[in-house]
Amino acid sequence: TEEQLGLLERLKQICEETIRPLAAENDRTLTFPRKSLEALAPDGFLGLMLPEEWGGLGQNHVMYAHVTEAIARYGDASCAMCYVMHIGAVEALKLRATDYTIDKYLKRVKDGLIGTLSYSDPETGSHFWYPIASGARRVNGGFEVLKKASWTTSAGFADFYVLQTTSPDYG
Repeated sequence: TEEQLGLLERLKQICEETIRPLAAENDRTLTFPRKSLEALAPDGFLGLMLPEEWGGLGQNHVMYAHVTEAIARYGDASCAMCYVMHIGAVEALKLRATDYTIDKYLKRVKDGLIGTLSYSDPETGSHFWYPIASGARRVNGGFEVLKKASWTTSAGFADFYVLQTTSPDYG
């Protein structure tokens, strides 16, 4: 659409002005591309597929593919990988959104809140569909999560993590 073409043009501008100039130094110094990701926030790209009433752009998965490709091509491939995992976390929360997660996380991505997924259980070959190496247990009215992961993109740098584990009521 015309709107999507306009968004992609704006994204290319962000990539050329902010993300690409940081890429080589980030790679050389092994720096997490936080400034690059944050540069995507003011125009709504961190909430690309979130509803507009939550501060998102209300776009679809086709646009997501175009945005990811544009970040990698015109900006920084490392940033694009972190963006993929951020959008995955946002979309996972969106699928099971509650008033709490909407207010605490989803509405705040427009301000630069960065999320990531942690699904890589080593015993399953990183197949997220059955996290046998991880678990949770009920503790003091809440849960203690016991997560074992091979890796987590953006680990130590993300503001929130979405992970998958077995239920504390399983087995």
